[in-house]
Amino acid sequence: MTTRDGCLGAGVSQRESIRSVPKSPALTRPVVQPVRPMVPCNECALCCTYVAVGIDAPTTVKRATDILWFLYHEKVSVYRAAEGGWYVQFITRCRNLTDDRMCGIYQQRPHRCREFDETACEVNSTDEGKYFHTPMEFLEYLEPRRKKLYRVLVRKYLAPEQVLGARRNGNGQDDQAP
Repeated sequence: MTTRDGCLGAGVSQRESIRSVPKSPALTRPVVQPVRPMVPCNECALCCTYVAVGIDAPTTVKRATDILWFLYHEKVSVYRAAEGGWYVQFITRCRNLTDDRMCGIYQQRPHRCREFDETACEVNSTDEGKYFHTPMEFLEYLEPRRKKLYRVLVRKYLAPEQVLGARRNGNGQDDQAP
């Protein structure tokens, strides 16, 4: 029963009463994301086209310049996994990968190859990591996260043309490169 001021007894308004009603179970179900179909190895073979090796995170000038050095090379990229691991990746096709994306030495393949699992590979993974293919991509990533390190790299370790004609000074303003 409602009182004259719109309250449902004990000072509870109709609006507050509606808010406190438990939601129906049908309304509280989680949103189901569509399931992406699994890509089988013999339709992809991406893992047979590169070699990746773990590297140190760019927490020092030395480590950051190591990453720049990797990125100065053709067919080399750097990957930062979502969980925080860093890897240098060399694009190079396995000599034993056949034209139909099968392994030519499957029965004798190395342990490393045996450890690959198509359910956890990067094609089927939900890892939202980040690839860097150029020094500029790496610097753009580094700038908001490690400002001091970024400034040192731009000031001491990059030629003007590598900074695309402009350098950032310590005040966040652009200085024209010589």
